[in-house]
Amino acid sequence: MYRFEDYERRHFIEYCSAFLLAPKAGDIHLVSAWHCIDGWEPTWAPIRIYLNHDVADGRIRNSGGSMQDDWLIIDLNDHALPKDSAISVANQPPQMGEQLVAVGFGPVGPQGTRYQRSVECRVSSVTTTINAVCDMVKGDSGGLLARQTSEGLKALGIVSSKSSSGTTQFTPVTRVLSRPDR
Repeated sequence: MYRFEDYERRHFIEYCSAFLLAPKAGDIHLVSAWHCIDGWEPTWAPIRIYLNHDVADGRIRNSGGSMQDDWLIIDLNDHALPKDSAISVANQPPQMGEQLVAVGFGPVGPQGTRYQRSVECRVSSVTTTINAVCDMVKGDSGGLLARQTSEGLKALGIVSSKSSSGTTQFTPVTRVLSRPDR
């Protein structure tokens, strides 16, 4: 798959995070951020997905199509999703000042390999997006914002972008789930 910018083909690999979302029993989605595939052509071409030690090809199922609606659903071809790793959706929206956790695969280790990490986030505002003070890095985009409960993590948002002030913007998972064509 190739990314185009200013009608020029770019030669680089884009790394983003993704997570398995279980909005209801038996319904599993691989979710990431739309901007991770912005400019990729052709849009029907496979996307390389790394699941633990497995590699699979995915295809774009649906997306928000802009930074204002920064979400992406990917279908995996010929690969069973590890359903036991799927995160269910939180029952309540985040609250101002609430401490949450964000998970992504942005950091690069000494050998050049990416690894998963989680960071604490404090919610600074909730509007059409969730804004929180977090230490996110490039590659965490598409990762998970969640609430830690006694039952495990509960999904609230998708890592979207970071401002120069250190605030990270998250797309609420409820926006993905409210789409009738998802």
